[in-house]
Amino acid sequence: MSLASIALPIREALPHLNFSVLEIGARPMGENEPFYDVVESFPGSTLVGFEVDDKLCKEMNEEAKPGYTYFSQAIGGADEKTRFHNTMHPMCSSLLEPDTRIADLYNNMDFMLTHSITDLDTITLDTFAKANNLGKIDFIKMDVQGPELYIFQAATEILKTVSFIVTEVEFIKIYHDQPLFGDISNFLSSQGFMFHKFLYLGGRALKPIVFGDDINAPSQHMWSDAVFVRDINQLEKVSDEDLVKSAVLAFAYGSPDLTYFFLRQFDERNRNSNLANDVAEVMNN
Repeated sequence: MSLASIALPIREALPHLNFSVLEIGARPMGENEPFYDVVESFPGSTLVGFEVDDKLCKEMNEEAKPGYTYFSQAIGGADEKTRFHNTMHPMCSSLLEPDTRIADLYNNMDFMLTHSITDLDTITLDTFAKANNLGKIDFIKMDVQGPELYIFQAATEILKTVSFIVTEVEFIKIYHDQPLFGDISNFLSSQGFMFHKFLYLGGRALKPIVFGDDINAPSQHMWSDAVFVRDINQLEKVSDEDLVKSAVLAFAYGSPDLTYFFLRQFDERNRNSNLANDVAEVMNN
């Protein structure tokens, strides 16, 4: 079942519904992230992405669809000048210093080693949003290799409006001074979110053991993408529109039960609405 199928009855009920998305760490990885389908299924939606590689960011803007804008700006936990660690594979580059012991201990982790360090300026999400008049943000996707918590801690104004978060998390410290999943989950809980699920589990095995001829096969789970939603026990703080936005995003990330739950809350507030059953009918066909 595609998102476009359930988007139709939702657009009929709320014709002007659109989404504002932030993608922090927007380097293309060859995957069609679910939030792109959300942006494309609801006209008027926008995406603002951040990619620190100037050349790549320029190319992304040249190829961007209408409503997509990318900034060559590092997002951090403070407005400051800091060091950026460029690693053997760009996907591991980080504001935090990689822990070389991880590469020594585990299979196929050499790509996380630093090959150069550059100085750059970071800005917080709250500062950037105010300076660029971003307005209300509905969804955050973050992939920044370590400093996720610091970025969230400096984005408390933005988080007040966010319905849904997908962020990379780690379970062991791959970078020095790196907060882990529990730290992020605890902070987001204090901001009115609840952990929903992991999208996958990634990791490695200790050298020299290799499982099934796959050097990347894990015994140690190291990282994942974690999904956070508005706490379902605190929905009195969530607007009607944001209930529907949460429902859409939940469907995009494979949780149709949560979609139905949020839409039922919407219907209970709006007695003439039958949106939950209308969407459920589409999902069941």
